[in-house]
Amino acid sequence: METPAVLEELSEASLEAAMRRREEVRLGALIEQVERWRHRDGCFGRALRTDGLSVIAEYKPASPTEGSIRDVSPDEIAELYAPADAISVLTEETKFGGSLRHLAALRERTSQPLLRKDFLTHPYQLLEAKAFGADAVLLIASQLDAKQLRYLREYAESFGLDALVEAHDAEDLDRAVRSGAGIIGINNRNLRAEGLPVDVAVTGELLEATPEGVTVVTESGFGVDAKSRQKLRKYNARGVDAVLIGTALMRSDRPAEAIESLKRGGTSRGKLQRPRPDAH
Repeated sequence: METPAVLEELSEASLEAAMRRREEVRLGALIEQVERWRHRDGCFGRALRTDGLSVIAEYKPASPTEGSIRDVSPDEIAELYAPADAISVLTEETKFGGSLRHLAALRERTSQPLLRKDFLTHPYQLLEAKAFGADAVLLIASQLDAKQLRYLREYAESFGLDALVEAHDAEDLDRAVRSGAGIIGINNRNLRAEGLPVDVAVTGELLEATPEGVTVVTESGFGVDAKSRQKLRKYNARGVDAVLIGTALMRSDRPAEAIESLKRGGTSRGKLQRPRPDAH
């Protein structure tokens, strides 16, 4: 498995920052903060498994492909994203303008489940995610081998963090399934192609190989327009439980209304059953 260059760069920067913080923060103090949030264990996954389409609204000030997106405070985001089922918080600083301070500030302002979205490769990063108030962490299959992925997922879950394991292609998906992931994100962005293009058809292709019982999140490429809502309704009927949307909501004049519209676009009908995977 060769890690895409963009992930290699981002994960290295994220790890270096975490190791600097580790030198400055007493481990005992961090564990005390972890215990503060243990009453929230598992709430992220539960929020995605409700009937219809769940919406994870992303707080993303910038991105490598878009540059600066919107300057907005955690206070404002808490209000603008109030109808969302969960909020994804970018904490990567160098390319996404994120911060753990944003995560902590949002945790004090909302009861919604929070996902720490970053390029995480070390157990310490998971511990500090919980300490800063996250209910879930993103683990990217493209940057972790099978042993690392399973270990980090199990470690996160050992102290109450849900793990959203992200797959970009069939190889990633197989690794995610074999890691025992209960929540899998299908990211429609191609990290190995020039320009990092997006094709939402990737969700449809990988969905067929995603086992029954796994909570599925589609990521990247969806907006808040009628075409996106129609496509999401079809995916929801086929078994997609949630959508993660960042840029379109960050740029929306009325993100709360957009979120409500996306949720209404889901279907309350029973989702189609996906095939079970081979035993692993």
